[in-house]
Amino acid sequence: MQRALVIGILLGIVCSVLSIFVVLKKMAFIGHGIGHAAFGGVALSLFIGCDPFIGAVCFCVSVGLFISWLSHRKRVSEDSAIGLALTVTMAMGSILLAMRKSYTPDIFGYLFGDILLIAPSDVIWVIAICSLVLLCMVLLFRPLYNFAFHEELAWVEGIPIRLLHLVLVLLLSLIIVVAVKLVGVILISAFILIPGLTGFQLSSRIGRIFWLSFIFSTASIVIGLFLSYAWDLPSGATIVNLQFVLFMLAMLWQKMWLTKILPGTESNGG
Repeated sequence: MQRALVIGILLGIVCSVLSIFVVLKKMAFIGHGIGHAAFGGVALSLFIGCDPFIGAVCFCVSVGLFISWLSHRKRVSEDSAIGLALTVTMAMGSILLAMRKSYTPDIFGYLFGDILLIAPSDVIWVIAICSLVLLCMVLLFRPLYNFAFHEELAWVEGIPIRLLHLVLVLLLSLIIVVAVKLVGVILISAFILIPGLTGFQLSSRIGRIFWLSFIFSTASIVIGLFLSYAWDLPSGATIVNLQFVLFMLAMLWQKMWLTKILPGTESNGG
């Protein structure tokens, strides 16, 4: 539980930042694709007998590079590239697990998340990966900010758009592999999407959105872990459902606030 809290708080910090860019660039589906690629990476690691976490990191980074490269081809859209990677890696993982003769432990936990999967050695890897991602976000914040909000203007200013897209995909790939331990393959896209969406419901200022996203992300992880531990529930599903509840409350608050200052909005459907 202590290890889960450490990893959860770190992920809350990093995902709250990345979630803003995921929402702005409409990259929610890429989390789904790379998350399913983690399943293929885990299956490949178990098949060849190496550490599943390290294998999943290498595999997901490779899939992220493939998606970024393929999506810049003229005849392949990004969603098609993600869909291709998603289906192929899941199919490959299923075949490798079927070919593996020995017992396959905890594979269900990789699909839906399980705090018991977090080993002491994983904490070191998580701290290293989260620190690397945060450092890259700090160093590249201004170019990524321009790329997310004004891509055409960023291109005119000479900012390397394709390189920034590649960097963003790689950062997402690293964090997705880490988060798979906590929320699982199936729920990972919601984990990096809902905090940013919640922040956008309550503010239009980017600085305030970052803080709101951080608060909602971290609070949902900490509270969700305690609830899952106390009531013996799946940790990933509990966290994601709690994030959804916070998102709905934020939408309700925004609607009540708009109705209060603009009485005609409710009747006009605005």
